[in-house]
Amino acid sequence: MDNPGPFKGLSVSCCREGSMELVQLLNTHRSEVIKRWFDFVVKTYPADSSRFLVNVKDPFANPVGATTLKSLEDVFDALVAGKTRNEIVP
Repeated sequence: MDNPGPFKGLSVSCCREGSMELVQLLNTHRSEVIKRWFDFVVKTYPADSSRFLVNVKDPFANPVGATTLKSLEDVFDALVAGKTRNEIVP
């Protein structure tokens, strides 16, 4: 795989035996995966906007960055928990 996205550098060899190991691996690296995922999302914005979304942590000054990060956390948690689309999307 040329571009493994947010999973670059994470070893998945331990996950081949079953999904429980994958869930444990993902939970162990939750913060790192979500940070990398967020970085990939904000890189779709122009450079100045991308820097702003990453660097400004105040949710009132940067509601797009805060909402994007929170949404990625929620999606990650739902996927790891095995929720279905109907359980995630209202």
